[in-house]
Amino acid sequence: MPRKRSGTFERWPTPWPSGAPRFRFRLRLADGTKTKHYDVEEGLDEKEARALVVLMQAQEDARGGLLEQKRAGQREAAREHGVPCEGETADAWHERFLTSREGKVGNVKDSRGRWRKWVSKTPVRGGTTTFGELPMAAVARDDIEAVRDGLDDAIAAFREHGRAKKRDERRLMPKAAQNVWTVVTTAFKQACAAKRATALRVREDNPCANVQPPEQGSSRRKTWIYPNEFLQLVSCEAVPLEWRELYAVACYLYLRPGELFELRRKDVDMDLETVSVSRAWDWEERAVKAPKTRNGVREVPVPAALVPLLARLCEGKGPEDNMLPIMARSGENKGAGMLREHLELAGVTHPRLTEDSATRMRVGFRSWRDTGITWSAIDGVDVHKLQRRAGHDDINTTLGYVKEAEDREKLHGKVFPALPNELVWPSFWPNEKASAGKSRGPVVPEEGVEPPT
Repeated sequence: MPRKRSGTFERWPTPWPSGAPRFRFRLRLADGTKTKHYDVEEGLDEKEARALVVLMQAQEDARGGLLEQKRAGQREAAREHGVPCEGETADAWHERFLTSREGKVGNVKDSRGRWRKWVSKTPVRGGTTTFGELPMAAVARDDIEAVRDGLDDAIAAFREHGRAKKRDERRLMPKAAQNVWTVVTTAFKQACAAKRATALRVREDNPCANVQPPEQGSSRRKTWIYPNEFLQLVSCEAVPLEWRELYAVACYLYLRPGELFELRRKDVDMDLETVSVSRAWDWEERAVKAPKTRNGVREVPVPAALVPLLARLCEGKGPEDNMLPIMARSGENKGAGMLREHLELAGVTHPRLTEDSATRMRVGFRSWRDTGITWSAIDGVDVHKLQRRAGHDDINTTLGYVKEAEDREKLHGKVFPALPNELVWPSFWPNEKASAGKSRGPVVPEEGVEPPT
């Protein structure tokens, strides 16, 4: 037997002008949503007001007058904007919502994939239908909880068995489950409160309100590279010079990959020895966007060891020229694989760099950012300065790197080492090398010998 519908009743803090108590209520409609707030007529005491609301709820259950008014308004909005609304499924609404966001945000592709795999196909209402087939205006709290429970099951499977080996396996890391949950909550927030796209407003309430999120687990530890491993890599002549230059800049400036892609000559101030970050590249939209966070627009000081290399990279470039053109040529997805290949070429093969488990990430291109921030924390940079330089909005994000640095006190004074001369001044060394294929390491040229300009 279905549960009897009930609305809400409350005593409003502000009384009527006459001083009489004021009561407000909302009725529950047959589609699972609630009406807006209404005032009980003035002059009734609380018992009388409650009785009146119960009567009005019973009348709505029997006749559905308010629900029909709501649907008539939706049909009118649909006609005005030329979009479907009446009976529109959650899948159809969400696709329309994502279309409205294309070109404005950079995670549309990811949101679409997460919705299709983890939300749309979730069985709801006793398995009689799926979440995506429900009318968007009729999704209820129980349906949202079914999605949440499915994510909890996927997290439990991940904790028991590790990462999924096949695409159809239902396993999720806690962080990935939180990303899916954000897709759900964002959708229903917009479905009832979209600012300007009024055609997206198809609900009066948010069924995600007061629903507990999926289980949260401890984040996997990020892998970063030790100074000796870094020097071994950038000194290896088997690794192309342009890649070694990229690794040095990525590590010492600890920019995000999209920010490195957009790093131009005009952003580098060699007089002040700072790099200005104000843009990032969106690989999905193939367009320039603002940095990821509110604090992403920032100035990053150039470590002394990087100054000669950065000065050389600036030579002959115009203001709009890319400092690291290899970023554009390698694309979004090749950086991690190339780094792992180059580490192997250089003989940097410590097991922690390749461990991919429930507690640790394996090394990838973004590890250069984690490395640079961790080195800065080891070097004693004040946490608030480090937060600004890294472009973190939340100080707790920065504190995670500080905690990692506290366990590596012996590395103090060894981070941001001097770069090999052949990386800083590649034309310094004669064409005929005395030891072909061997690294020369970070050495200083003999006194009186100047590197050519």
